[in-house]
Amino acid sequence: MKPPPVNHCARGWSAPPIDRRRLMMAGGSLAMGWLAGCATLPPADLVPPTLAFQQFELESLSLSQVVFSLTLAAGNPNDIDLPINDLDFELRLAGSTFGQGRARDRAIRLPARGQVPVQVRFEVPLARFIRLLRELPRLPLEQLGYELNGQARWGESGVVLPFSRRDSLESLRELSELLQAFGRPAPATRER
Repeated sequence: MKPPPVNHCARGWSAPPIDRRRLMMAGGSLAMGWLAGCATLPPADLVPPTLAFQQFELESLSLSQVVFSLTLAAGNPNDIDLPINDLDFELRLAGSTFGQGRARDRAIRLPARGQVPVQVRFEVPLARFIRLLRELPRLPLEQLGYELNGQARWGESGVVLPFSRRDSLESLRELSELLQAFGRPAPATRER
C-alpha cells in the first residue's frame, strides 16, 4: 500500500507571494537582452568584404614548418562598419592545401566604405612546401591558381561569416617569384 501524497501547503509551507513589479522588470530585462542581441547580428543585405594581396614575405623556416607573413587589403563596400573577429583561412595552391593562417589581430573593424591592411600569419608544414616546390617546375604559371577560403565571426555574436576567393597566381606575383626561386636549380659555376 502506497502512502498518500504529502501536501506541503497543509503543513504550513506556501509559495512566496508573486511580486508583479519584479516579474515585469525581469520580463523587460529579458526582452531588452533579446533586442540587443538582434542588434549585433549582421544585416541581411551585407555585401562581403573585398580582399586583395599587398605584401607576402617569408617570416621563418625550420625543420618542421615554413611561416609566411601576408598583408591583405580588406575593403568594406557597405555603409556600416564591419566588426570582424577570429579571421582564419586556408590557402590552396595548384588544387591542394598549402597552409592555414590566422589574422594577427583577433578583432578587426573594417570602416564603412573604407579599406584597412590586415596582417595574416600562416604556417606550412615543411614537407608540403617541398612537395609543392617539386611540382612547381612541371606546372605552367598560368595554371597555378590559388584559392583562399576562410571564415570570421561577426563581432562577438558568434555568427560565422564564410568567405572564398579564387584567382590566378599572377595576382600573387611576389609569392610566385618566391616559389619559383625555391624551385629553380642553383646556377652552375665554372671553375678556372
